Amino acid sequence: RRCSDTSPQFAAPPIKTRAASLSSSPKMSVYGPVVKIHPVVLASIGDSYERRNEGASRVIGTLLGTIEKHSVEVTNCFSVPHNESEDEVAVDMEFAKNMYELHKRVSPSEVIIGWYATGFDITEHSVLIHEYYSREATNPIHLTVDTALQSGKMNIRAYVSAQMGVPGKTVGVMFTPLSVKYIYYDTERIGVDLLQRTRVAPSRTKGLTSDLSQVAGSASRVQDMLATVLTYIEDVLVSTIEKHSVEVTNCFSVPHNESEDEVAVDMEFAKNMYELHKRVSPSEVIIGWYATGFDITEHSVLIHEYYSREATNPIHLTVDTALQSGKMNIRAYVSAQMGVPGKTVGVMFTPLSVKYIYYDTERIGVDLLQRTRVAPSRTKGLTSDLSQVAGSASRVQDMLATVLTYIEDVLSGKATADNSVGRFLMDLINKVPTISAEDFETMLNSNINDLLMVTYLSNLTQAQIALNEKLVLL
Repeated sequence: RRCSDTSPQFAAPPIKTRAASLSSSPKMSVYGPVVKIHPVVLASIGDSYERRNEGASRVIGTLLGTIEKHSVEVTNCFSVPHNESEDEVAVDMEFAKNMYELHKRVSPSEVIIGWYATGFDITEHSVLIHEYYSREATNPIHLTVDTALQSGKMNIRAYVSAQMGVPGKTVGVMFTPLSVKYIYYDTERIGVDLLQRTRVAPSRTKGLTSDLSQVAGSASRVQDMLATVLTYIEDVLVSTIEKHSVEVTNCFSVPHNESEDEVAVDMEFAKNMYELHKRVSPSEVIIGWYATGFDITEHSVLIHEYYSREATNPIHLTVDTALQSGKMNIRAYVSAQMGVPGKTVGVMFTPLSVKYIYYDTERIGVDLLQRTRVAPSRTKGLTSDLSQVAGSASRVQDMLATVLTYIEDVLSGKATADNSVGRFLMDLINKVPTISAEDFETMLNSNINDLLMVTYLSNLTQAQIALNEKLVLL
């Protein structure tokens, strides 16, 4: 077999070698560095394959990137002209050299880390090409990309080579697989998201979203990340993360009758209701019981005894719905037996710490209920979309103020810096679109004006139709 350079300036005697290619089998172990690939690399390889010369079965090219201690990051690539026949392969090494020199002017930190080839298998020609790249990079990476989708998907594999043979004589080359991961910059993620949307479009095309839609999407992601960061900061500042807690997510009332001497509870009703609840929420279990009022009575001990058979160490919740102290006091208890060994005298209820949590949907409902307090009729309609956006913007501003306070405390030495929080904040900042305040205000006002104009024309059309109907009836 022969690998030759098609460049006249670098003409050299043909490389002749006895090369045996051993492609990886599924049973071979993966070792060595992790290969991290960016989406732009795969897009470039796919584009080169689609525009390959007529009759060419595959394309090859140079991989560029950076080398870290335990990983290799592939950030760029370019295709290299080559010709293959059954007996030899000719690669334009001069083209590869010139392209690399041009790339270095733009990205001086990127170095040659290996080469790629489209296809699924490693051939004897791959050994010859890999020998050339071994002179350009130490232990180069060989990447195979199945652009023909032979297995129904684009299989991507990475290898390093190792010489095989006896001392003083090399018999062949063995390619050993490496672990492959995919990473991306934020700009690449935006491009990939846009390409993903073209999959469901009948024409395989998709227009760019408006600036306002992009801002809305970015604001939503920023709000989610801020909520995550704030939750983590709260746990750090209070120096505790709850490991032993009971979360009350649902409840139902149980019919009962009480008199001075006895209490009768419909246990069959409680059992049937719980069975019905389990069909809807199988993860919810009985954790205790509640009673309205402020005090624990003798009857509470009897009812608690029943729930002790349904749950281990059940919770007893008291809710002061009569507002005896001017507010709704909510208390939680667990019971403990009290007495001498062999004879129980009574039951002692020990108070527990109570906290209030909510899902986002619950928070929306609570906020709406809160607004009914100041309404004379105790009723309140749903707010408009614009008002909800304003409220969300206000909450984002409050979250940003909390984050800024934490950052200032770290800088002043009042709080200990945490690398995880720093990475969250850096990721958050990188996702914020770069746009000046003046441009954002102009864009927002323009879109609002368009929305108001459409609303005005819609109302005008409705009024015209209603007027026309009345005129027809006359």
